[in-house]
Amino acid sequence: MAMARRSAIQKAIAGLSIPAAVLSSGTAANAVIDYANLPYLGGSEKIDVNNANVRVYQKVKGMYPNVAGKIASHGPYKSVADL
Repeated sequence: MAMARRSAIQKAIAGLSIPAAVLSSGTAANAVIDYANLPYLGGSEKIDVNNANVRVYQKVKGMYPNVAGKIASHGPYKSVADL
């Protein structure tokens, strides 16, 4: 039974056609590489609490791991009062 299923999958994959233009195109994708708020994810003194992970808070004395875990797991926050 498994061999029949494997054979059917192989035939289905072999039947797929990918245009040669797609495979041979040498143009790079236009992708955004850097996140606009990248410095706030741990690379500066300010922290984006909605996007930073727990490890960012290791730099802040007294926040890691307990408080940092609560901040990271209960977001996103709309205001400082929510925090």
